[in-house]
Amino acid sequence: MAIENVMLTLNRIPEINAVIDAGTDYKTLAGFLLTVIAVVLGSGVTVYTFKRTVKSQEDVATAAIIRSSRQAWINEVRDCCSRYVAAVCSVSDLIIKRGGWFECNGIDIGQTGAWISFERENPDWVELSVVSVNETRALRAKIQMLLNSGEAETDDLLKAMDDAYERASKGEREMSGLCDAIVFCAQKIIKIEWERTKKGV
Repeated sequence: MAIENVMLTLNRIPEINAVIDAGTDYKTLAGFLLTVIAVVLGSGVTVYTFKRTVKSQEDVATAAIIRSSRQAWINEVRDCCSRYVAAVCSVSDLIIKRGGWFECNGIDIGQTGAWISFERENPDWVELSVVSVNETRALRAKIQMLLNSGEAETDDLLKAMDDAYERASKGEREMSGLCDAIVFCAQKIIKIEWERTKKGV
């Protein structure tokens, strides 16, 4: 293998001229500062807008949940009140049926053994009576727990319910007025809550 020598000749050495300028280029500096300010402000506006959007979406979601919850509450109060009206009417019907049996058989309710005779001949009545009475008590307790104690509307509804039950347990034949009072009081409470729901309060 042959070794070849390569010779490199420099004809001219390049000149390196350093230009040193002691002055400040204010135009370039101003352009740089404006770019920095634009980037910082743009980022700040983006973050602020994003936070507002997130907050707005949270508020909308919270309002929707509250609306849904209130609507479920309204439906529950309606259901309980309507079931209470039916149960209290059932109690009244059962008491009227019992009184009719005593009258039909010429038996005085205070007579010794009258209740035993009635229960022996009407075993279904006893079971239906217990179910109806327990249902009215359970519904009243549930309605009381659903409502705010101490509010005038709540007190009015509970009083109307108690009046209807008391009259039903005495065999009241005309229950419609008493039941209408329950419905009216419940409607007032539901309307107040519905107005709050519409306002988003």
